[in-house]
Amino acid sequence: MPELGLTARTIGRDSAGLKGISRREVAIWIVGCLLANHALNTLDTKTLDMFIVSLAGQNIIYWFACYVIVSRILASRPDTDASSIDI
Repeated sequence: MPELGLTARTIGRDSAGLKGISRREVAIWIVGCLLANHALNTLDTKTLDMFIVSLAGQNIIYWFACYVIVSRILASRPDTDASSIDI
């Protein structure tokens, strides 16, 4: 079998532009953007009454799951550095 000459290359944090960013911070930004996008698309904010009605019609289990995800991210270790795989 011919040798392909492939070598493994390690991508460091500095080359990915992630210097000083923790995994937790990356996860908080991603989850925050996704939750804000979902809330803006599903909640009606034209008037306070319409907002309350649309909020009452939301799936409580979905929002509880969002709360659990955010609380677990905030409780995670903040000292682990992000890598290019995290993005």
